[in-house]
Amino acid sequence: MSKENKAPEQEQLTPEQEIARLRQQLADKDAILDETVQALKNAEAAKGSSLPVVSFEDEQYRLLAAKANIKGKVYTAAEVAESKELIQHLIKIKSGLLQKIEATEEESNA
Repeated sequence: MSKENKAPEQEQLTPEQEIARLRQQLADKDAILDETVQALKNAEAAKGSSLPVVSFEDEQYRLLAAKANIKGKVYTAAEVAESKELIQHLIKIKSGLLQKIEATEEESNA
C-alpha cells in the first residue's frame, strides 16, 4: 500500500492541543474502564440470581421482578437494566421493583 492511499494526515497540533487531545483520550478510556468495573460488580452481586443488578450514581440495586409495567409499558428486567432513564425513574418514585444493595451485603458476597 503506498502512502498516497493512506488517510490524510492530521493537522499539526500545538503542544497544548496535543495535551488536550491526549487528556480527552485518557478520560474516555477511564470512563470505559469505570463502566466495565461497575458491570463486573453488578454481575458479582447478581450471582445466583436470574435477575440483574443495576447501578445508578454509585449505588447498586437488585431488580426484584422479571417483568414490570413502567409508565404504561411492560419491560423485561433486561430492558430495565439497560435503561438509565427507567432506573432513575424507579429510584425517583421509590419503586418496590428495586432493592438497594447495602455495602455490608456486597462484602458478605465477596
